[in-house]
Amino acid sequence: IDEPLIAAEPGRRLELGFDPVWAEAANGPSRVIFEIEEEGGVVRLALTQTACAHMGIGDNWARFLASLKSYLETGTGLHIPPARR
Repeated sequence: IDEPLIAAEPGRRLELGFDPVWAEAANGPSRVIFEIEEEGGVVRLALTQTACAHMGIGDNWARFLASLKSYLETGTGLHIPPARR
């Protein structure tokens, strides 16, 4: 992918593309979509990734989002080691 930014709606949605070069079983590029919505006085962040079945992602997105939440709340991100398999 030459340009990772596929689409953006500031404050609402960000769609990025990338080639998972580490995943031999990957079948072409993947997309990651971040969507932000206000819901009852709080903000909800949804993350969707397509074409990622055999990429070896594991729990990386959950750890990334937990660190991002901590960073936004406290100014300090978390270092959470990957789950052991």
